Amino acid sequence: MKSLTFSLLAVTLLLGPSPAFGLGMEQFGSALEIGHPSAEQPGWPAGMIKVVDHNSRIYSTWVNGGENFYFKANPRELRELVELFSEMRLRDHVITIKPGPLRTKSFHGEGIVCNVTLEHAGGLARAIEQRRGSVETFEPALAIYVDPDASRDWWEKVPIADQLCIRSEVDGWPIANAIEPPKRSLQFAKLAFKDAQPKLDFRDWRNVSVTLWDDAEKPGIPLGDVSPQGEYRVALSADERKQLQSGETWLTLTVGDHLVKPCPDDCKLGPSYLVSDLEHAKVFEITEPR
Repeated sequence: MKSLTFSLLAVTLLLGPSPAFGLGMEQFGSALEIGHPSAEQPGWPAGMIKVVDHNSRIYSTWVNGGENFYFKANPRELRELVELFSEMRLRDHVITIKPGPLRTKSFHGEGIVCNVTLEHAGGLARAIEQRRGSVETFEPALAIYVDPDASRDWWEKVPIADQLCIRSEVDGWPIANAIEPPKRSLQFAKLAFKDAQPKLDFRDWRNVSVTLWDDAEKPGIPLGDVSPQGEYRVALSADERKQLQSGETWLTLTVGDHLVKPCPDDCKLGPSYLVSDLEHAKVFEITEPR
């Protein structure tokens, strides 16, 4: 069975009209079929690996940091996927019901039919959307593709945890939990290494990732990386800003290469350094790692 394929793909980068080439990878089959588990990637929220490695996975792609995972799940497996997704460490757990099945193609045109997808924006794909001013969390989102005319009795057996936000694009689909994520606005910060020139870049593997914590005993929630220019942007709700100001939650800055895991006692980014206008942000200085 085919497992992993690398391809050079034509993709449109930034806001320019001309396509540029980017690296893409695709993989066929589940971890069980391939013969080894997936490698947990930097920036993945805790618990994502359990969804990614579910036995119903049939295909996955990675293009410039944007990841998509495709599953062909029976009702029992679909319930498992929903439950595993609800256990991921996320701010929002968004599931969208869409008419299906989904029919897509591999890089080389091979037809793929599935009924569940997990999408995660990371790397360059995430950076592009952020530069467009997108007010998103860029967290993984689950989509379930259903036959609009088929029986919906199986849906009643799917575990719907309180934190799940269920959206439907199928007329008349029963929604057990219609909570919506909070409205958010972009907040900005500027960072620099003390006495370092240039102030921030990726040379020497100097990367800075931001993590949100609400309990030192639980895994943090990844909130993206600081740009090579030392700029950081994140979408926060009014309640999330209040929790940061009260100390109920906190943000840490983890410095090092992508293999360095965030810790709750890493350098903290004070909420006063987050402002609604990047031009008025005061620079937060952090110690450069040895």
